[in-house]
Amino acid sequence: MFTPDAKHGIRLYVKRVFIMEDCKELLPQWLRFVRGVVDSDDLPLNVSRELLQDSRTVRTIEKQVIKKSLAMLEDLAQNSEEDYLKFWEMFGRVLKEGLHFAPEQADKLSSLVRYKSSKSNDEWVSLATYVERMPEGQEVIYYAQGPSKNLLENSPHLEVLKKRGFEILYMTDGIDEWAMHGLKEFEGKRLVSALSEELELDDDGVSEEEKKAQEEQMKPLTERFSEVLSERVKEVRVSARLEDSPVCLV
Repeated sequence: MFTPDAKHGIRLYVKRVFIMEDCKELLPQWLRFVRGVVDSDDLPLNVSRELLQDSRTVRTIEKQVIKKSLAMLEDLAQNSEEDYLKFWEMFGRVLKEGLHFAPEQADKLSSLVRYKSSKSNDEWVSLATYVERMPEGQEVIYYAQGPSKNLLENSPHLEVLKKRGFEILYMTDGIDEWAMHGLKEFEGKRLVSALSEELELDDDGVSEEEKKAQEEQMKPLTERFSEVLSERVKEVRVSARLEDSPVCLV
């Protein structure tokens, strides 16, 4: 499943005549866990690899295979969540590749992805469930990428979000970093990295004058940090995202 030379594809028949065991032209890499049979009346019996790669009929069949595969998964997720989560734990990493390789399928795939979160008690949570329990005033979906759930749970970057009651999705698969480029939003809610330096939070009642006074008070310390770490960091600044930790790196 995760090796470059692994075979994938579905059985191809033409007019009930067996043609090929693993026809990868009919199935994208990100659905390589799918097994099935396609019997076409529109392809010639002497079909070749070259014809499969250039045929409009093959592209049409592939679209139908993708459509039916995603529809089956959607039906499983809606009507048998327990069985779907078993599927997700086995093949979720592969399915998430579709967010990168097939961004046109992002709307359908976004309803199928599952993540652990800061409020899920180690259970899988869908984006729809996340949106349902967003507190009033939260406008975006927060997520954090890292090597493990434990590391993210203890990250200082998430302190202020947790204090305000915001849920954070934990993305711990290596694939998540580039898969997320295909998942920009869900139901009109943008997905925002909680680890980003560009994380925007309201000032929770702090006036501009108070912010400037705080920055001025901290100026000797930030200047000292900048001097000592001049070759390691771009800049040092006062942040509103911390609650218990003294510092975080973004």
